[in-house]
Amino acid sequence: MRSVDARLPVRSGFVLLEVVIAMGMFSFAIVGLAAALNSIISVELEARQARQVRFVIDSYMDQARLEQLVQETKPLEPDILGNTYKRVVEPVEILNMDNVPLDGILRVTITATSPAGTDLMSSDLLVYQQ
Repeated sequence: MRSVDARLPVRSGFVLLEVVIAMGMFSFAIVGLAAALNSIISVELEARQARQVRFVIDSYMDQARLEQLVQETKPLEPDILGNTYKRVVEPVEILNMDNVPLDGILRVTITATSPAGTDLMSSDLLVYQQ
């Protein structure tokens, strides 16, 4: 006659418990990876928007170098993200070594503002015009 081992069902219960614990740990790992991926995507989106704003500001600065500038505050065309831009041109008083003012130097400031009204970025440029 064969003997029946009574410990077999207990061992299979431990295997089931191990599988449930392993699945729980795997679930926590997947949730953590999903949260990390979400953070990476949002940071990349913010960086892309900042690059877009920097590109537009640099384009307006290049345009200002070519124009005949006058003292003014002028709104510029918004970009595709809805950010608005403003150009301020004002004279700058710079003295040479003999304390004589240098004429024709203007400061060009371009400021980007988000659709919510917060300032995103600003850039200054000194331009000499005769």
